[in-house]
Amino acid sequence: MFEIKIKTSKNQIALYNRCVLGVSLDSNNHRGDRLAALVEWANDNFKDCIVDLTDTLHRYNHMADLKLSENDARLKAHIQGDQWLQESYHILSNFKIPYCILRWDAWKYNHKFIRYLHMFESAFAVDKNFREAVMYDVNLFLGRRKALGSPTTEQLCVTYLLEELAGQSLLYEQFPAAEIYPGKQQKSFGLVRAGKVPNVPTGLQNSCFVSLYLHDKSAGLFGSANDDADFADLRKMG
Repeated sequence: MFEIKIKTSKNQIALYNRCVLGVSLDSNNHRGDRLAALVEWANDNFKDCIVDLTDTLHRYNHMADLKLSENDARLKAHIQGDQWLQESYHILSNFKIPYCILRWDAWKYNHKFIRYLHMFESAFAVDKNFREAVMYDVNLFLGRRKALGSPTTEQLCVTYLLEELAGQSLLYEQFPAAEIYPGKQQKSFGLVRAGKVPNVPTGLQNSCFVSLYLHDKSAGLFGSANDDADFADLRKMG
């Protein structure tokens, strides 16, 4: 049985009636008793919730690890998203507050997405502080995986982050909310959320990041918040 510990000001959390529960496909934190604890905590602290299932964003994992084409990787990730929904339905049914599930393609096919993505790509090219933050996050991720930092792998990581920033900007532009996640905020996301990157979308400024830790009460130890080193954890590891 897991208990939630928070490292974010309760006053900041109180600014939002809605939360966004970000889901990483391969993370143990989003399955079983850990997911159930997150749902229960959302019930106790918010009036409604968006489950942000970043399924097809996960294609970059498969492109890097399995050497799949982007189309094949996207299909595999979409199927994984379907499987996660089937496996998690009985836990999600424990929501007592209104909730909805938004999958990654909802943002990727939004009419603003390409423009927002290009804005982040331009910022990466010209803004030294932003570029360094992105590369810090990428190198931290590669270090956790003990992966070789090949140009191809690094570029996939960068592309992942910039696409996620574009999609998340759209999400919080439409739905101001507190993002709840068992881990730390990525450095690049922190800069954008704080309004410190000029000439990029400002949707993330309509949100706060709530860093959660899952405490295993039966073991008396803190569960590892970032025990799954995959691209889907890039946003939260900073």
